[in-house]
Amino acid sequence: EATTAVGGVRGAQTEANDVYWKGEANQLINADELAAFKKAADLAESGEMKQAQAAFAEFVKAHPDSPLRKDANQALAMLQKP
Repeated sequence: EATTAVGGVRGAQTEANDVYWKGEANQLINADELAAFKKAADLAESGEMKQAQAAFAEFVKAHPDSPLRKDANQALAMLQKP
């Protein structure tokens, strides 16, 4: 699977809010969604793997249409590895 990234040019006349990832335009993440994902990621980073796993599972359940769902599923898969 190929990933395409778009970069900006310093001094460009485009506003930061106008920048988007190709194929993912207009997929906004609300503050509650982002906070829940960050909490789960912070738990994983601090070594609290069981709590992180539970937090990511809850995130997926609570936000089934989130653009972050794929990332949460990947984190869950990594946390479930022995």
